[in-house]
Order: sequence, then C-alpha cells, then structure tokens
Amino acid sequence: MKGLSLEYVAYAVIFVVVVLVGIQLIKSFGRAPEIKTPRYNVTYNCLRLNDTEIDKTDLQDVIYGFLSEQCKDFYATSLQRITAADVERLVHSFNKNIKVIRIQDCKFPPVNSGNFFINFDAIEKKEKIYLSRKNIINSDIIMCIV
Repeated sequence: MKGLSLEYVAYAVIFVVVVLVGIQLIKSFGRAPEIKTPRYNVTYNCLRLNDTEIDKTDLQDVIYGFLSEQCKDFYATSLQRITAADVERLVHSFNKNIKVIRIQDCKFPPVNSGNFFINFDAIEKKEKIYLSRKNIINSDIIMCIV
C-alpha cells in the first residue's frame, strides 16, 4: 500500500484534539479565579436593621451599604464586642483604598476626603452605634459610639 492508511490519519486527528484540549485545561487551571464583590441593594437591609440589635455579620452588610452609597444614617445596638481592627478589616474587604481614621468627636471633618472615621477602640456589648455619611459621591463615613 502506498500512502497513509486511514487508520493513521484518524490517530493523528485524535492526537491533535487531545493535545489542544490538554493545553486549554492547563491554561484554565493556571488562571486565578475571579472573586467579584457582591452587588446587591442594601438600602432595604439598612432600613430593616435600623434601631435594632446587630452582630458582626449584620454590621458587614451595613458597612457595605455605606461604602456603596446605599445607606445614609444608621443606629443600632451591638450584640457582640467589635474592635476597631474588626471594622478596619470589614472596610478593607470591600475597598482597600479607604483609610480608617480614628477621631475624638463624632463629627465630620470640615473637608471631605472619602475616608472612614471611627471614635472608638472597641464597641462593647449593648453599646449604641451610629453610622452616617454625607449625601454626596465618595462621602466620608463616620461610625461612633453614642
């Protein structure tokens, strides 16, 4: 017989397909997975949780609402001890560019800088929490013990 047999051509085609599929699999495993920030309407959640008792999980949703400009004013009572480091970790989990700055008074600074201000080292159980933001884009956010 002269030339290639049909059987060898079939093997060559299968080999090329296996190699191409293998390369695509290696490329997909080499890529880091994309983790997207949750995007949902938190305004209802802020209204529902306002003037209630909240824990760290609820506080995470409320802070997300303030950072995504969906909440304006919020009062609550803490069910857990929450430290300034916990708040800083929550803020940075949503936006690493925002600075968490400690202040003495529960007042906004005169100039808007887009930062997150707190006036505590730790919030103890049953302490009242107040969060507020100005109604402008990239507003400062303030979190205080009342």
